Amino acid sequence: MGATKTLAAVLLALLAASSVAEGRASVRGNARLAAGISPSTFWADAALIAQKTKQPNLSRDQLSSMMQFLIDFAGTDTVIDAVVNWFTSLGTNWSTANLPQGMTAAVWKRRPVPTLIAQGNGVVHWIYYGPPKKGSKSASTPVVFNSYKIGHQKTGSHQFCQSFAQIYLICDRQTDLPTNGPAAAWAKANCERLQVAQKGDPEYWDRLGHNIRIVTGYWRMILGTVQKSGAANGLATWFADRFRSVNHDFVVHNQQNSRASSQYALMWPGTSMSDIQVFASVAEKLNIIDHFATQIAEKV
Repeated sequence: MGATKTLAAVLLALLAASSVAEGRASVRGNARLAAGISPSTFWADAALIAQKTKQPNLSRDQLSSMMQFLIDFAGTDTVIDAVVNWFTSLGTNWSTANLPQGMTAAVWKRRPVPTLIAQGNGVVHWIYYGPPKKGSKSASTPVVFNSYKIGHQKTGSHQFCQSFAQIYLICDRQTDLPTNGPAAAWAKANCERLQVAQKGDPEYWDRLGHNIRIVTGYWRMILGTVQKSGAANGLATWFADRFRSVNHDFVVHNQQNSRASSQYALMWPGTSMSDIQVFASVAEKLNIIDHFATQIAEKV
């Protein structure tokens, strides 16, 4: 990591140094979050209160702000292309599409390959369709991986379906992952750890929160590999630029929507961030999402 620290990292260091500072800072973070979403201080405040032993209850809007950057990033077509092409050996033997009505028999018959579908109008839900196993009685029908129906995500929620769809592809196509590569190692360690949550189970929300932490772990693997191995060929800068683009879109949105309730939490104030700083900032945000994963699973 570079010598320059983000504001949240500085605040966390101060918290570790002094229990008195922790108490005062947590109160300040609580008070500012309780007052609403401040685009420029949201993440610093969230970092402060995430350090509390007992997590405070955040509102749905605050939790949505916490995850919006990752939703926008993970659902970008070019990001999906980069992840699949960089981390698998599928080549051209996969597909992605926006189909409001979802996968149809005709579409699948035309190209029966691993497919990521954005289904719906406006707010979409991502679903992964995998080729049936050899010898399957339903050889002409894809295997459907829908995070709602599997029980990995609360039905109707607006969380990380685009990330789950990518994870399903990685887990389903492990034979297409480079041997001993980071994706293969991650899949072997994590694909079986996704937990099916059923309503009525006393651990329902905890299980869904656990799955959100699987998502953040997935992106740590992707981004960590990109930062380490993609510097020489420009891939690291390309990924960092995608986050810069998300933050820019948030800035523009806030300029066009002045009501406090319509504001997005900026990934960072200002525009000057090196690649190293961008990756460090995202890593901090993934850690904060982990702290509030169960609340996100329940409320968003």
